[in-house]
Amino acid sequence: MFKFFKSKIGSELIKLSLIIKKQIASNKSISKQIDQAGILDGSTIISEYVNQNKFGVAYEHLIYMITESEMSISDSSKITINKIAKKLKLPPLRED
Repeated sequence: MFKFFKSKIGSELIKLSLIIKKQIASNKSISKQIDQAGILDGSTIISEYVNQNKFGVAYEHLIYMITESEMSISDSSKITINKIAKKLKLPPLRED
């Protein structure tokens, strides 16, 4: 049963990272400013962590992508991120 939750968490992390990547790419003012390693290729990095069962590290990288790009994300994405944080016993996404 735990394996099912892990795979669901992993797929949610990957899905969220792809959403963030798409938002960054579609916002020309942000995408020109952001050329940091780990943000533009963040979804690939998160996929690699998930494949290695490093869900906590994948979660932290997702938070890094969001905070460093200063992206505004949807309420539903915030809810999903915070559910993942709770399952992983990690701090939720901060609303600064």
